[in-house]
Amino acid sequence: MEEFDRERSDGRTWRARDMLRSRIGESAYDAAVFQLYADVLTEMRDDDEAGRYYFLSGERAGRAGELAKAFLDRRTRRQLHLLWGEMPKAASRVESGSIPRVCYSDLEAAGSTALAVRHFIDGLVNAERSRQMKKNALLKNNVRAPQWKQALVIPPIVAFFGAALIVGTAQLLLWSKRLVEMVVAHTMK
Repeated sequence: MEEFDRERSDGRTWRARDMLRSRIGESAYDAAVFQLYADVLTEMRDDDEAGRYYFLSGERAGRAGELAKAFLDRRTRRQLHLLWGEMPKAASRVESGSIPRVCYSDLEAAGSTALAVRHFIDGLVNAERSRQMKKNALLKNNVRAPQWKQALVIPPIVAFFGAALIVGTAQLLLWSKRLVEMVVAHTMK
């Protein structure tokens, strides 16, 4: 974050924005990072995009609240899964309790029922938990390619390089023979 702060204080908000965008792309749901990103977007006067991230951050004070409300107001008739589809991928990598409570009430105010919102968010949490469990199981078991796949790949590679070595050696011998013949023929003249 030091580099981010330096870029931002030096007036290179586009650079700070790119750094945060990269971090958002690699991380799970992080309301603090969403708020920082929204602040940078606000400085760049990208109000709709800033509203999206203020909404996700849970920040509703002052201008942040206005932008989050405007973002949702433009999308009030959308179904919940379509609205969430407009969010960054990090918004779908949710851990229990990571979505600010105010987001729930905003989604309800935008037309979704409380039950639908809870069910949808619980689905995101369960999907992320399942993804993490699969990832951990693969790491724990140190999963590698099955032996039969290695048996199908390695022999053709060895055969290719062996053939290339044989052909290359034969070609070098042929060139050497011709060179010797040319030198002998030239010296006999």
